[in-house]
Formats: sequence, C-alpha cells, structure tokens
Amino acid sequence: MNLFIEYLRRNLHHGSIALVTPDGSHYVLGHGQPEAHWIFTDPQAMNRILRCVSVLGPGCVSCAAREASWSRTDSSSLPSS
Repeated sequence: MNLFIEYLRRNLHHGSIALVTPDGSHYVLGHGQPEAHWIFTDPQAMNRILRCVSVLGPGCVSCAAREASWSRTDSSSLPSS
C-alpha cells in the first residue's frame, strides 16, 4: 500500500478526496463534503508531501500538494469507479 494513501486514510476526518496516482490507480478516501480531486502526475510528489508532513505536521498537506505535481479537477473529468 502506498504510504501517502495510507496516511490520508488514517487522517482524513472530514470530507473526501478522489485521488489518481501516477500509475493510474484511483482512490476515494473519506466521505461527504468538502470534496477534493487530486491527479498526481509526478511519481515522487506523494513522497515529497509525506516528508513535509513529517517535518511540519498535517497542516502542510495542501501547501505541499500545490508545490508537488498535481492537478485539481472537477468530478466530471474523473473516471467513474
């Protein structure tokens, strides 16, 4: 299991994230609103976010994700599971 996915699974308490990894795997974590959609294209991006979280704490996930290689999209462009 990808450590980033496992981190989100354990720590996402409000809302949901639809996530696409660089290998094309799809995950939906959490439930309800607010809802975020992340598409990662850089294989190292999730590791960079985890490193940031280990140093700065969970509040840096959004900032680190912006710095990593990801795209935000609306749900209509995501493949259905």
